[in-house]
Amino acid sequence: MNLSAIINNFASPWNIGLFLSSLLTIIFILWDGRRKELSTIEKLGWILLVLMFGIIVVPIYLYKNRELPTISNQSDTSSYIVPRVVATIGALFFTIFQIFVIHNQLLMEARYLAIVFAPPSLGIEIVAIFCWWFALRGHVLESRRRMKFAIKGGLILGGIGFVGGIVMTLGSNLGPLVGIFFTGPIGLFLGFVGGYFYSIFHTPEQILK
Repeated sequence: MNLSAIINNFASPWNIGLFLSSLLTIIFILWDGRRKELSTIEKLGWILLVLMFGIIVVPIYLYKNRELPTISNQSDTSSYIVPRVVATIGALFFTIFQIFVIHNQLLMEARYLAIVFAPPSLGIEIVAIFCWWFALRGHVLESRRRMKFAIKGGLILGGIGFVGGIVMTLGSNLGPLVGIFFTGPIGLFLGFVGGYFYSIFHTPEQILK
């Protein structure tokens, strides 16, 4: 593909719209983050998520940065410095890797949403999201509680998806590949999201009942 074809591809109305919406989202996060006194690393994390997912990050940003009850803000910053640093490194790695994949696929004239929501991409994106989540909120008690539910859901459904992929293709050498690149990531995504929303609507008091 020559340079003019690449420029024409990026100059399509679809890509221009994605670029402008992402740019406006980043400007909003910088403005709102300053107003809410978010740290530099928190704002950087949200900006990288915008570069990966686009404007769909906005409702997640607004929800995560709403005012939480006092109990949700209980934190132990000093005890989680090392794990959060490791999570930040992992988050940067997976985010940059996914941006690189999206960039290369766009050069091949693939659709943006088709890239982002492809099963292998979903698996990478969930890992990146979790790393950013722990890096930014791992010291907060309520966030760690929600992480546990999200991880459990992701591992359970991800494992079922992986085994299911093998079972569905018995007698074929494609079994592990189907589980790794298709059914496994889909299960991981659904379980992670499902576990997260379960933790939102089921407080510790409700679970004990």
